[in-house]
Amino acid sequence: EKVTQEDRQYEWAYRLLGHVYLRVGQSGPVVESLLQKTMGAERKYEEDAREHKLLSFQTGRVFELKLCTSLLEQNRADVALPRLQKALRGFPDDLQLRLLVAQAHQGVGNKTAALKEIHRILGTNPKFISAYLLKTNFEIQNGDRLAASVGAYNNDVRSHYRIAAAAATEAISHAPDNWRAQFARGRAEAKLSNDAVARIHLKKARELEPDSSEICMHLFEVCRRLNDRALALATIETAMELDPENLTGWVKLGMFHVTGENLAEAQKALQRAARINPAHPAVQSLRGRIANLQSKKKDS
Repeated sequence: EKVTQEDRQYEWAYRLLGHVYLRVGQSGPVVESLLQKTMGAERKYEEDAREHKLLSFQTGRVFELKLCTSLLEQNRADVALPRLQKALRGFPDDLQLRLLVAQAHQGVGNKTAALKEIHRILGTNPKFISAYLLKTNFEIQNGDRLAASVGAYNNDVRSHYRIAAAAATEAISHAPDNWRAQFARGRAEAKLSNDAVARIHLKKARELEPDSSEICMHLFEVCRRLNDRALALATIETAMELDPENLTGWVKLGMFHVTGENLAEAQKALQRAARINPAHPAVQSLRGRIANLQSKKKDS
């Protein structure tokens, strides 16, 4: 309370005071008032004795983890990074904080620093699965960015994807029933056009996490390329049951039926996509493909 009286912009102190009030049974307007005072502060703090002391409390660590995770989800890595670095000075052995630091470095485009933090985590704990998964995502993103300018079959692009696959493979060796690890391996192998291998891992990921429409969509693409039409259809139909507002999914289902010359089912998919956004270019493209199929069937 003394600190908040001295410095009314000191966000840490308000947060900690809110925690204390909750512990002693305060609620409602008192705590709400404190929370309002911290909204949108994002002040660049200067090092001082008060903050150094606050960093030594677990409450401060938990607060920063939650806040910076939210900032990263909002693509505000530039705001999260200095906060995380400061928190890490108070908890230098905290691997979860260090993982967020790596994510923040990645978010601001500092690839070298991000990888350095990931390798430091794995050097401390080689079974820290989240670090392998972050490395996989990091390398896939780097490969995708490079592929946009030089093509997917460039050696440097494929090198990123191979590193991603290796990181996911290592994660699976430590946690074979971790769906995220299986999903990561499937995505990386798909990027390398190793579709048969990708199908194995994506099927395993789906078994472990059956309610993920994202896994289903990736598995559909792989099965489509492998001409495994039965599994492709079953998978994308499941994806649409899980996420019926996915316009892209309905368009892909429609296109799948067009290639199979199933006009009635393609039209049903088009109707669902058009309900979401009739003017979307993908919907217009599907409508054109269906019109061509209708013309073809009429001529035959």
